Amino acid sequence: MIDMISIIHSYLIRNDAIDKHCRGRIKFYDYPETAEADAPHILISPIGSPMPGEFGSNKELTTNYVFQIDVRGRDRKLVAFLQDEIKKVMWSIGFYTIGGTDQYDSELDKFLNGRRYEGEPYTNEEVKHIDTDIAHIE
Repeated sequence: MIDMISIIHSYLIRNDAIDKHCRGRIKFYDYPETAEADAPHILISPIGSPMPGEFGSNKELTTNYVFQIDVRGRDRKLVAFLQDEIKKVMWSIGFYTIGGTDQYDSELDKFLNGRRYEGEPYTNEEVKHIDTDIAHIE
């Protein structure tokens, strides 16, 4: 089994702009209320369970994943910039945008730019070497 959420995290922190603005503030599932409130942060959440993708010779070769990645912060332009950097990273690992939201929370004085990404990487042990980065991370 591939831990796709950790793989996504590892790719995001390799991006210089994301690392510069969000180091230590990329979380899974939930962002702690006690965390730093003024700096931008990223939240990665799976949307549903991974689903079987392509099959070959009666074996599952790929797995379909859907994630929502939210960027929150007080600076609207920085939030949009970070989401654009995330889109580039996700595209580089075979995930594409399938929807999203762009909101402002007046109570928290924060902007939220959330996007949903879908991808179907090779996850079968016999063929996942096709994507050497995924095989290397595990």
